[in-house]
Amino acid sequence: GKGGRLRTNGTATALRELWETTPFRYAHPLPNALLVSPYTSIALRPAGWVAPWSVKGKIKVRGEQSGDRSQGQTRLLPDNRTIWFKPDRDFFPGERVFVDVRSGIRTRVGKVLPAAQWSFSVSWRKIDTYRNKGFIKLSTDGNGAGFSS
Repeated sequence: GKGGRLRTNGTATALRELWETTPFRYAHPLPNALLVSPYTSIALRPAGWVAPWSVKGKIKVRGEQSGDRSQGQTRLLPDNRTIWFKPDRDFFPGERVFVDVRSGIRTRVGKVLPAAQWSFSVSWRKIDTYRNKGFIKLSTDGNGAGFSS
């Protein structure tokens, strides 16, 4: 009959997919996320600490309409686990974005993380309807870590 079945929500399903198909415990945006801001950054976090020197050039991003968005800032955040990437150019409204993390990111104990891929979809909302103040920006205090507003 109807009822009696537990439904999982989209976030739980996306996290399960992330855990089963990538070496990461967290990612933003999650696989198959919908209505993502065209201004989004991309973040990923494996289970262990990451060697800072191993993160550069590992994240490739391509928008279905906007094309290659792999140029940008890549940083290891102060938790020594979260890899943060902000493309130099924003995504287009309504497009699907493909994230390709190349193999070679290393944990502090020397484990090499395998490649991983997923995609998400950008909101159809027009660019000029977003606020252009108050975005979080990466700190430029010289140490390359942390956030400032």
